[in-house]
Amino acid sequence: MTDKHIDDNSINQPLDLYSDESMVNARVSEWYDRVTSSLDKCPFCDLKDKYIIVEKDGVVLSVNLFPYIDGHLMVIPRRHIEKFEEINDEEWHALKSLLDTGIKIVKDELKVENTNILYREGGSSGISLRHLHVHILPITPEFMQYHKTHFIWEFQKLEVSPLKMAERMRKAVGRLQG
Repeated sequence: MTDKHIDDNSINQPLDLYSDESMVNARVSEWYDRVTSSLDKCPFCDLKDKYIIVEKDGVVLSVNLFPYIDGHLMVIPRRHIEKFEEINDEEWHALKSLLDTGIKIVKDELKVENTNILYREGGSSGISLRHLHVHILPITPEFMQYHKTHFIWEFQKLEVSPLKMAERMRKAVGRLQG
């Protein structure tokens, strides 16, 4: 997908929304807001296999296409639903299983001790896409810092593109299952 309204410091130059450069830099620039405002269809309903790590019973474990930090994964039902109350029992069990898998491979592959699970629902929750998804975030001191009354996330410049991270995490799942 290309959008003529998004630019990388060059006015009106087309930018491939799903290029490695776009994905790696979106969260530490203004691109992400421009990307989401220019979408003409749900990216989760049309999620490409190359980003999927593993699938189970209509639910996928995937890399985030515009990650906050290297290793940012998501669990997403294939069916377009917006809220947990819409999820069926089979999807719920698959979601739980894939969250477990995602947490395990993030910790093992990235050598982090801690993760956060993030689910947002509703317009004022900070959600940018209205298709149910649950984030798995590796927690590092650079990414998440505690202040006396709150935590702050600091989006990180990525070292690994989402496509390369998907390949790496698929191998990790293979080792886990093998």
